[in-house]
Amino acid sequence: GHTVLVADSPAFGSARSVARRTGLLTPLASLGVPVMSLDKPVASMLPMGQSVGISSTALEADRILSLPKLKAHCQMRMTGAIKNLFGCISGMRKALAHTLHGDKGNRFPSLILELGQMLPPTVHLLDGITAMHVDGPKGGQPYELGLLAGSASAVALDTAACSILGLGPELVPLWQEARRRELPGSDPKDLHYPDHGPDDFPATGFVLPEHLKDESFNPMRLLKSSLKRIWTRLKG
Repeated sequence: GHTVLVADSPAFGSARSVARRTGLLTPLASLGVPVMSLDKPVASMLPMGQSVGISSTALEADRILSLPKLKAHCQMRMTGAIKNLFGCISGMRKALAHTLHGDKGNRFPSLILELGQMLPPTVHLLDGITAMHVDGPKGGQPYELGLLAGSASAVALDTAACSILGLGPELVPLWQEARRRELPGSDPKDLHYPDHGPDDFPATGFVLPEHLKDESFNPMRLLKSSLKRIWTRLKG
């Protein structure tokens, strides 16, 4: 009796074009599940006082099942459940958020953490079966970790993932900000594992970026990204 849809906000192209190229469109169609882009932004004021354009598709959902990939990230060192919600910001507004708030103290991590507070109840299923290491979000390499982890708390899930990778909060900007705010799930001692724990997933040889790149996008990069996005969508 519920309506289910798959939605995404890819950096380039539409959600349907990405689903088609990855072979998801046909099996989803056989289930009667539409694929939609997370567009139609609604200006939403975050607790930090910044306005962002969140997709109305996300805001109007009764429930969200977020499907993040565990991966290395050149700006955040590693990303999982928390950063995946950044995709609910529509289209080029994500790049604009980078430009306006990146590399200004803790503003960019704060924006991502507070975004989760604006969304409907969300459950997170982290795919680390084949994770990405070395570099990301593009240009990384596969790493067979064999991990599938779920939680109603994005913060707790990422804390667990960082524990598996042997990281401390000082190395992961999003986790560091979550600890500064004393958010539930940000302290590894408070986590409960009903089945397997971090020690069951040895991540020997998992490589993460040593030096992080700037969070902000300069105006020229923003312009090039905008033009590429428009061209990609026109091509379908």
